[in-house]
Amino acid sequence: MSEKEEKYHGMSSLPDEQKEAIIKKEYCAEIHTWGLVLSLIHAVIIFLPPLFLLFVYGIFPGWATIGKAFASTAAIAGPYWFIEPVSYFLILGVGGTYISFLAGNISNMRLPVS
Repeated sequence: MSEKEEKYHGMSSLPDEQKEAIIKKEYCAEIHTWGLVLSLIHAVIIFLPPLFLLFVYGIFPGWATIGKAFASTAAIAGPYWFIEPVSYFLILGVGGTYISFLAGNISNMRLPVS
């Protein structure tokens, strides 16, 4: 066997440009579709407990309290909302990024595995 045949043993014989085109056109498009759908479902599920408290028990803390809580959380976690996706994407890729941000605990569990 030649060196080239050994390198690509068991792999597709398609040229690299064609493989990249297939990945971008088919694989990544489907990942983004499922990732966005599941992320939206996840966002709705996050709001179910407060909505349950509002509609079942009539508990509502008021918009001022909600605004203060959001501001204090955003002041601490806000920079991470921009830094983490950019830095983790290079290691995790498209699919890994969606899975990691839905499941959580990226830096301790998901990132070391990749």
